[in-house]
This record gives sequence, C-alpha cells and structure tokens, in this order.
Amino acid sequence: MGLVGSTAVAMLVIGQRYTSSVNAALLITLSVLTTALFSRILLKILPSKNQWLWMMGLFAGIYLGIVGLSTVNLNSGDIIILSSALVFGLGNVLSKLAMKKHNPNTVADVRIIIGALISIALGAFILDDPRLYVDFAPLALLAGFFYWATMQTFARAVHLVGANSAI
Repeated sequence: MGLVGSTAVAMLVIGQRYTSSVNAALLITLSVLTTALFSRILLKILPSKNQWLWMMGLFAGIYLGIVGLSTVNLNSGDIIILSSALVFGLGNVLSKLAMKKHNPNTVADVRIIIGALISIALGAFILDDPRLYVDFAPLALLAGFFYWATMQTFARAVHLVGANSAI
C-alpha cells in the first residue's frame, strides 16, 4: 500500500511538471471515481445511486468552478495525472481490504511509513546536490508528520461516521 501510494504521489508530482495546475486539480478528483471502480471490481461493492449522483456532482462542480464552460486540452502531463488517479483509487481499495484484518489507524500508519521510507530513499538518490537533501529533510519530516496527523484524523472520522456516510 505504501508503494502504491508513493507511486501515485510521484506520478502526480511528475505529471504537474507537464500540465497546468487547473488540469491537475480537475483530473486528480477522478480518484474518487477510480476508487468506486476498484471497489466494484475488487470488493464487489456497488455505490448507491445517491453516491454516484454525489460523485458526478463533485466532478461537475469542480470542472465548472475551475474551467467554466471551456474545454480541457489534454497533454502528456494530464495522462500521467489520470494514471495517478487510477493508482490512488487502487491504493484506497487495497487499504480497505487491509482494514478488514487490521485496525484502520494501523493501516494508515503503515501506508504512510512505507511511503515515507520510499520517498526518503528516492530523494537521496534523485537530488543532484546532497546539500538540498540536508536542507529540506527537516521540512519534509515536519510535512510528513502533519500529513500523518491529517490521515489519522480522517481515518478516525471515517470510522466514527462510517465509510458509506463519508462520501
């Protein structure tokens, strides 16, 4: 799960280098739909008509709010971000499968820790100047802590209200 999450984030970051922020913001919201798709395939869970309506409304609202009535011109970065949305959807469903056997907080912790270790290892090899790694490592760890705290809060909220009510 951590590898899937790291891959999705890496694809999102790389894709943003080749597209506009408007396209990236719009396209990554498709991860809600890809999560529903993978839920149907792997978990045999079919979203209710109400949930499909809300998902379509979410996408339409974001599209109209960001793009308006014009069209989105797809480019290579958009394809990478669409792929990232697919991987995010898969990661969400894999997490759901893991939560059947393990505590949701444990699943979130393992997903984040594995992802962080992969990101730290890759950062050490990818950066051209090792001084950048030393300069940004404390900020990256701090950002990682806040991300972990956010995910813990989100997991707790979903646990309290139920997964079907969270969407």
